[in-house]
Amino acid sequence: MIEGTASLEEMIPEGPMGEYAGYTWVGHEKPVPRFHVTAMTHRNNPIMPVCAAGIPPEENHTNWGVANAASIQNELRKKGLPIKECFIPLESAVHWLVVTVDRRQQRDDNEELAHEIGKTVFATRGGSYVPKVIVVDDDIDPSDINQVVWALATRHHPDKRKAMKDQNVLPLVAYLDAKEKRGGQTTKIVYNCLLPLKKWADKSPLEASFRGYPEELRNHIIENWEKYGY
Repeated sequence: MIEGTASLEEMIPEGPMGEYAGYTWVGHEKPVPRFHVTAMTHRNNPIMPVCAAGIPPEENHTNWGVANAASIQNELRKKGLPIKECFIPLESAVHWLVVTVDRRQQRDDNEELAHEIGKTVFATRGGSYVPKVIVVDDDIDPSDINQVVWALATRHHPDKRKAMKDQNVLPLVAYLDAKEKRGGQTTKIVYNCLLPLKKWADKSPLEASFRGYPEELRNHIIENWEKYGY
């Protein structure tokens, strides 16, 4: 812990420094009050170590990302939306939020649901930092980046992307132009990766993996795995 006082009169340049998105910028300096350090203390085995922000994953992505996802999940559930869980992939530098939808709950329109999820997310404090929301069914583990990429690549139709303009955004998002950074607003995106509704189940693709096999067959294979020589 660093203790001290901040000057009310003396300003000195701060930065440039790395930020959570994984970038720094030439000339990214700003005047800030000088901080006069009077004492420094530390503890062994700290609970939250300090990190130098940069490309993911760093502690700012794990601590900040997990906390933001939890707060957004709480808001979506309070809204009564049929979601299972939310997660911000560490590799996304807090730029993606993955929301899984409970497949058991009936719904009439995937596009309407994805739009409502995005609108709710972007209206939250945690969601103001996230420019892109990926909505998937609950057969996808949102904490498994391989499954998330697979779902985004194979289940999202480009026509189902929903762009939402004039949303609050953190100016540190790297791709923003100067006007967006000054105004703190930009267009955000919801990627609808939901499979067809149950009433069109015969048109749904089936996952080609072990977990897609009938439960009885899976259990039989697992029980006899060692007998097969593995």
